[in-house]
Amino acid sequence: QGGSVEGVWVFHRHGDRTPSRPLCGEDMIEEEAAFWRTKLPSLDSSDRLNDKFSIDVHESHNEEFLDAKREPYGYLTRIGMQQMLKVGEKYHLRHCARNRVAGSFAGGNENTAFLEQWDVSVFSTNYLRTVMSAQCFLDGLLGNIEEGVDSGVSVKVRPRSNDTLNA
Repeated sequence: QGGSVEGVWVFHRHGDRTPSRPLCGEDMIEEEAAFWRTKLPSLDSSDRLNDKFSIDVHESHNEEFLDAKREPYGYLTRIGMQQMLKVGEKYHLRHCARNRVAGSFAGGNENTAFLEQWDVSVFSTNYLRTVMSAQCFLDGLLGNIEEGVDSGVSVKVRPRSNDTLNA
């Protein structure tokens, strides 16, 4: 009662994803991969997220995600994107809208004040599914950012030496 929030740390698993490897026999791999590709988000939706929330991959990763060569296996699905967007919206209601943070951000909402009040730092492992999950979470948290406007918040992929989750 009467206290104030000094900081919030959020640790979250990625959203729904495709299996990490084929689940069928060798003779059905192409058909299975084609099925899973129907569950993936469009490149357009990925580009929109990248415009809003840039990705800063440490040079030790050679600008490549660990799961990049396994498409479609281990990739975030459209359902996974929606799940993470909803989680971000719930955090927005709890930490932004509920506290009546006011201001405007490229479209007349409270996100400028939110970003001025909070030091938002986002870190991810070097998997495309976890980076996209973080971007979708941010999209829900900050909501209403106009298309093509950079929020100023990036998703940082730490150096390999500091990535304790994939050690």
